[in-house]
Amino acid sequence: MAEQELVDKIQAMVGREYGRVYAWDRVNAPMIRQWCEIMGIENPLYTDPAFARAQGHADVVAPPGMLQVWGMGGLDQENFPEGSSKENNFEVLKVIEPYGYPAVVAVNSDLHFDRPVIAGERLYFSSKLDSISEEKTTPLGTGFFVTVLMTYFSQGENGAADEEVGRQLFRVFKFRPAQRPEAAKPADRKAEAPKVKRP
Repeated sequence: MAEQELVDKIQAMVGREYGRVYAWDRVNAPMIRQWCEIMGIENPLYTDPAFARAQGHADVVAPPGMLQVWGMGGLDQENFPEGSSKENNFEVLKVIEPYGYPAVVAVNSDLHFDRPVIAGERLYFSSKLDSISEEKTTPLGTGFFVTVLMTYFSQGENGAADEEVGRQLFRVFKFRPAQRPEAAKPADRKAEAPKVKRP
């Protein structure tokens, strides 16, 4: 069972909010095209500006599943544009780890969309530590499910207000791996030379 000291520490962090993280690039057609190619998506709304405009959009639309992509840091996961928060929205994992929970695995990601995101927009997100479960035991091991809520915004321009465009609930499991039974070792046997009968 988890130490009460740990439970008190992490539950006190629930609801903590974290600052803005800005996208490196505006939503743009080349990245959308590459995403569609990789995912095998053929939809002119995402790749044909004329078609997108005929549907009432200012430019091509980003596939909804790309929402998280715009706010990623790149190969160095902590590499974000100037002005971005330096806080780690999963800092609670570092609080849990010293108590004997070294492993972590992503569990699920739930996306919610308020409206389409259009090429040319610049996005950012802010975060909140949404929930931490009580200690749970799974086939992987024993630990805590940690859920962070990220809310994405489009930056307003020319005096316009920022607008919320979507949300993402991202959940991980921080755990102590289950003890796996060791495979039975065959009894040590001394190699014996085969006996050959002479005629």
